[in-house]
Amino acid sequence: LIQRSVKVFNKEPQAAIDALDSQILEKINEAIRINKYNRHAYSTRASYYTAVKKHANALIEYTKAIAIDPSPAPTYVSRGELYAEMKNYQFAIADFSKAIESDHNAGAFNSTYYTARADAYEKAGQKEKALQDLNYIIEVRPKEAFGYGVRASFYLRQKDNAKALADLNKAI
Repeated sequence: LIQRSVKVFNKEPQAAIDALDSQILEKINEAIRINKYNRHAYSTRASYYTAVKKHANALIEYTKAIAIDPSPAPTYVSRGELYAEMKNYQFAIADFSKAIESDHNAGAFNSTYYTARADAYEKAGQKEKALQDLNYIIEVRPKEAFGYGVRASFYLRQKDNAKALADLNKAI
């Protein structure tokens, strides 16, 4: 998939990209033929379909990967990002919430999952819930600049420059 991205970025001829696409899909399908319970292969195929803008196919593949093993948070995040790209924010929020729950159950904390959910909340018009997630990041990791920077961006979008500036000063 990285080679494909490089070819697209370099604006190589479509025939070269199509040939590589065919090889990529062939290898992924072979991995699934060898082991139909290979969640990584389904996730990879979903990533491929996302790259070529076949969102419905990507959703099916992410869902298959989750059905095989519902515990890995990154698969929920990837599917949630796809839902968000499709402007289906409620499904995105649900997937980001599952990722957060999965991480919590494993004793982990990933602030990017909270920022992804906060972004989906904000785009869905649920600004208070978005702010709750951003506040929680700061509550858990008060000495890290990341949380303050993300919350400052939120405040700027809400036209609350005073709070944005206060957070940016804390981030420095």
